[in-house]
Amino acid sequence: MNKELNNQYHSPVCAGLHIMLEAEEEQLIYEKEHMLGTGSKSIDCLIIKKEKTFQIKTDIGQIFRGHNLVEIKGYRDTLSVDKYYKALGYALFYKADGGKANSIDIEDITLTFICTYMPTKLLKHMKRIWKIECMEKWKGIYYLEGFVIPMQLIVASRLDKKEKYLLRNLLMPLREEDQLQKIYDSYGKHRNNKYYEEVINFIIYKDREFIRRKSEMVQVAEGLREFIYEAAEEKAQSMAKDMAQNMAKETLKEKAREKAIEMLKDGLSCEKTSKYSGLTVEEIKLLQRELLQSM
Repeated sequence: MNKELNNQYHSPVCAGLHIMLEAEEEQLIYEKEHMLGTGSKSIDCLIIKKEKTFQIKTDIGQIFRGHNLVEIKGYRDTLSVDKYYKALGYALFYKADGGKANSIDIEDITLTFICTYMPTKLLKHMKRIWKIECMEKWKGIYYLEGFVIPMQLIVASRLDKKEKYLLRNLLMPLREEDQLQKIYDSYGKHRNNKYYEEVINFIIYKDREFIRRKSEMVQVAEGLREFIYEAAEEKAQSMAKDMAQNMAKETLKEKAREKAIEMLKDGLSCEKTSKYSGLTVEEIKLLQRELLQSM
């Protein structure tokens, strides 16, 4: 799986959380890519309870409080020590970015990490530096205990294959025929559910070669196989377009940053630099601080 595909996991995994928490769907508010402040930093997925006192019974949501931040790492994207601190920094920034003073209580925030494999190096670091213990609560779901912000770790490769096969196969290469059968069955039952559609289409897209080789070996309702193939092709075209657009945006953004840095070095004000570079004044001020710190 290439880097571009790795960057496409956030939306389908967020859709997967909708599915896993569908029993409590009416009590939760979801936001993909929640932006922090006025900059370009964002939380992969934010889940807010409509009522703080509402108790979630589904396993992955039992840890949830009022504001629940989710950090998602795609296949081959390791949950490293620095990425942990980055997510923790986002959680603290989110608390301070509430608007009114102390409008979000630090004890009303949780942090969930979703990754493919157990981040062994990170867990050793957390235990050595912060005395945080990793405790398995359910199969593939761990509580990271000992910090002011409640944290949990969801490891896709260790999730139950029967109950959580969608999230598991979202983050892992699909290699088992029985898992393919379950995915086909889900597609047939939930074709009108947008969350199932996004999750399953993503799995079909990323594992389309395996599916083409093995699909004749599983039972599929008449007409569904071709429908799935067409969906995979549509997903491939859509993702290719999204990737191209994202790469173009990143290139333009980087060029704007380079232009802005040169202007700041020449002594232009933040307002003029903003006007001629296309970046916001807030972004220019951040660049200015970075430039001063590097001198």
